[in-house]
Amino acid sequence: MEVAPRFRLGESALLFVPIEKSQTETPHVTSIYLYDATAPSSTRTKEQVTAKYALEKQVIGEILTKLAIQNIRQPFPPLPFVVHGNGYELHCALKPWPYGEKLGLGWGKMELQASEEKWQVGFVVKD
Repeated sequence: MEVAPRFRLGESALLFVPIEKSQTETPHVTSIYLYDATAPSSTRTKEQVTAKYALEKQVIGEILTKLAIQNIRQPFPPLPFVVHGNGYELHCALKPWPYGEKLGLGWGKMELQASEEKWQVGFVVKD
């Protein structure tokens, strides 16, 4: 069973994408920043947003992981898009990530290829 990475609200995380046995691609790394984007005018408190995220974090981790992997294999257009979930939305945007190529990370003895874009994902609880 594949385990989705744990993303925390208000933090950036590196997502390491290994090569598949049947593919000849290079292992990759990308950055995902997940933040609370619930509107200040919302009736939701910060505690309610945090609680909703805690309930959905496994599914959100799986969604973000699959989106990032797909973007590495076949890049999305650089337009923001929204993923609608169960009482929440993920507002996703790809931004240039020039810092990634300077990291010099590896997977065992293999050098990782940094993605050209990083992810910025706003978590919005719907009223």
